[in-house]
Amino acid sequence: DIVLRAADSFVEKPRTAPAVVVVDIDSRSIDDVGAWPWPRETVATLVDRVAAAAPSVVAIDILFENADSHSPAALARQLGTRLGRSDLTALADTLPDGDKRLGAALESTAAVLGFVLDPATRSTIPAPPITARGDVRLADIWRGAGVIGPPAELTDAAPGLGALALLGDASGIIRRVLLPSSAPDIAEILRL
Repeated sequence: DIVLRAADSFVEKPRTAPAVVVVDIDSRSIDDVGAWPWPRETVATLVDRVAAAAPSVVAIDILFENADSHSPAALARQLGTRLGRSDLTALADTLPDGDKRLGAALESTAAVLGFVLDPATRSTIPAPPITARGDVRLADIWRGAGVIGPPAELTDAAPGLGALALLGDASGIIRRVLLPSSAPDIAEILRL
């Protein structure tokens, strides 16, 4: 539980100057906490501990693709659906739910979750509110046909979304970062 202890030590130290603190999930943490991916309840505990330090922003560089499928609530829903048993599906509402727990942790802080552009999908995520007057021309915008992102329960809880993967130049080195990226629904908003 190295990462969780590291987050606790961050909380106990008073901040004297603005800083960027990276909480790294390293191989030793995985050995101590368990194989990746961790249960979303474990990630929620980590977010809670980092949020206790009252950071301006918590950026989470983890792709939470799809809804949680490993929490007791998710397993009860899956089993109820497979067996056609509404009683098991209803039981899910009384069991720990990883997405609900992580959503609650995200709501307690200014959190940014990640997405990746994907040319093989037409999936979307909520577009950011952008107001523009006139024709907006962004020739260098990074575009994708679709995105892979967190489920709605998590995107609704986090006030921000950002691209997790960046394009390097011809040498593979990232020398600049474009602020916006675009998938079809975001592109429509840019045409306001």
